[in-house]
Amino acid sequence: MLLLPDTSLIYKATVTTKDTEKLYYGLVEGDFKKRWANHRTSFKNAKYEHDTALSAYVWSLKDKNEEFEIKWKIEKKSTPYTIGSKTCNLCTDEKLCILEANKKSLLNEKSKLLSKCRHRAKFLLKNNYPLNFYVLLLLFI
Repeated sequence: MLLLPDTSLIYKATVTTKDTEKLYYGLVEGDFKKRWANHRTSFKNAKYEHDTALSAYVWSLKDKNEEFEIKWKIEKKSTPYTIGSKTCNLCTDEKLCILEANKKSLLNEKSKLLSKCRHRAKFLLKNNYPLNFYVLLLLFI
């Protein structure tokens, strides 16, 4: 599957040990390679141990000296929030993947299902300083 650098998608990490198989779903808006590199950093550097449920689980396996393997898979390509849309397909698709997964093998936390979309914030007027400046400038001219 060809991935463009700015592709938004839902990914699945499957952590396999000799006894268990655990799943973690995540999303990325933009470059998956950067997100994957961040995950790998959190597996190597203890100060990032609690960044995600996946890294916490990997560190718990490392503490037990248990061998594991992580396989990465693209579950779905999706589109993030855009101006004028009422929902973020990217966040909704991730939540659907989590809901459809086997709960016993899932690493994702339930709080992720209740969280707000973080992709919408960049379109709020208060977060666009250059735009705010020009809007105010036009109002006073």
